[in-house]
Amino acid sequence: MNLPDNWLLYLVFISQIFILSFYLPRKIVARINYVLKNYSPEEYPKLYPRPVEYFESRRDFFRNFNNFNILLGIGIMFLIIPEFEVGEEKGLQMVPWAYFMIQMIPSMLTEVFSFKQAKMMREANTNKSRKANLAPRRLFDFVAPGLVAVAVAMFIGFAVFVLYLYDFDFSFGGKPMSSILVLASGNLLFIAIIAWNLRGKKLDPYQAYEDRKRIIETVVKSLTYLSIAMSIFMVLMMASSYFKWEFVMPVMMSSFLQIIALISLGTPLQTLPISRIDFDVYKNNQTQELESGNI
Repeated sequence: MNLPDNWLLYLVFISQIFILSFYLPRKIVARINYVLKNYSPEEYPKLYPRPVEYFESRRDFFRNFNNFNILLGIGIMFLIIPEFEVGEEKGLQMVPWAYFMIQMIPSMLTEVFSFKQAKMMREANTNKSRKANLAPRRLFDFVAPGLVAVAVAMFIGFAVFVLYLYDFDFSFGGKPMSSILVLASGNLLFIAIIAWNLRGKKLDPYQAYEDRKRIIETVVKSLTYLSIAMSIFMVLMMASSYFKWEFVMPVMMSSFLQIIALISLGTPLQTLPISRIDFDVYKNNQTQELESGNI
């Protein structure tokens, strides 16, 4: 496949390389650097359950892995994509997906690292008293009912659309029910994550209540938007398969994966700026009491 054969795919794939392996990682690294520079372990010891060098090494690993992904993406674009012949679009659409999974490895490892860091914070927390806000957290405190209604309507719309395309074939081995079950499974996973955020205990024992509320709101809204995006994507993919528009499938796959990244990674960066986080909770108790005038 030469560039003139599918120039749009090349442009979209370049965008995938840029957004997932350069733009978003650079934002994340800048955020880490800001914290390390402005919130030292001497003044904010609770933020560092391990030596600062450990956190710097995790940051460098994250940055270097994404630099590797940039080179890998360029190699895929010039060495793998051209090997596909016209008419092999069904196989070609899996190339952006496979590359996406590799691109997401640094972010997934960062999430694992964050869970481990929170666990170490809990283990290091010697304060046996716990402060808890007893106000119940309800779904519609964090997302507009209309947005949830749109997500539900999109799922129902997809189900009706795909059943209509295939003459209301309700057999479990058929394409309509298989695709509906896939989308339903994704939505059930989102519901479980939202329920855990609403009802579960906070991972960071020092986290301020307002910060946690903002995080929950970001998670709930992001997953609701992702649910809507998934329904739209599934409609487009099923229509492409039914009407034999395979030539657009790789482009749609790469575009959808970029939307996933922008929603799941970009939204928190946009809605949870460092300047709004209460870092005073990570100071030692004596420093907090001095600043509050209790000593």
